[in-house]
Formats: sequence, C-alpha cells, structure tokens
Amino acid sequence: MTKRKTKSPSIPTPAELFKRSIDLISDAILLLDAQNKITFINSPTPALLIPDAAVLADQSEHIVLTVGPDDTVTPKRVKLGDVRGGLRVIRSGLEPTDRVIIDGIPTVRPGSKVSPTAGSIRFNSDRD
Repeated sequence: MTKRKTKSPSIPTPAELFKRSIDLISDAILLLDAQNKITFINSPTPALLIPDAAVLADQSEHIVLTVGPDDTVTPKRVKLGDVRGGLRVIRSGLEPTDRVIIDGIPTVRPGSKVSPTAGSIRFNSDRD
C-alpha cells in the first residue's frame, strides 16, 4: 500500500506566498536574475547623494560635517543607504540646503569657523 503525501491547506506553498507578496507590493518592481535571486526595486524616492569619504563613523552612528549659516562647522547624524554612482545615499539627517564638507575633513573640528568654497560632486553612472 502506498501512502499519499498531502499538504495541509493552512500552509501556503512558496509560490503562493510569492504571489501574495506581489499583490501587496504592486507599485514596486521585482527582478529575477539567472541565479534566481530576486531584486526588489521600490518606487523611486528623492535622495541626497554625497561622496562616501564625507561620511564619518562615530561609534555605531555616522555623521557628516556641515557648515552653518555663520560658517561654523556642525556635525549631523545621518542614516546611510547604498552607494550609487560612486556616491553614498543619505536616507535621513540632511536637508537639500545643508552645505556638506567634502574636502579638508581632517583639518576641521565641530564648532570651528571655516571659509567655505564651492565644490562639485559628480555622479558616475558607470560605478553602479
């Protein structure tokens, strides 16, 4: 006598779970590559990009040195994202109007006065 294997109706199969997750995230894109790895791409959101060298580690947090309206150096805690185009994505902690120190970081200290000059940050699409 052969035994039949039956599935419990209360436990969904991986395919059913996948379909349910697709239904929940219909505004996103899922990509499947040759190794069957799934890449989840959410709807595009605005992000700030700065050179990775401008991000400093402080214990378990990350900070970025900014220049205030009175040309005083002020550290700001930031939440990091991935590196895109050779630049670090900043998820939170900076505003678009913040002036970030991208050069000469070892020579400045929080609270010190500086004479900032305009710099440039370039996105390199080849480095994604």
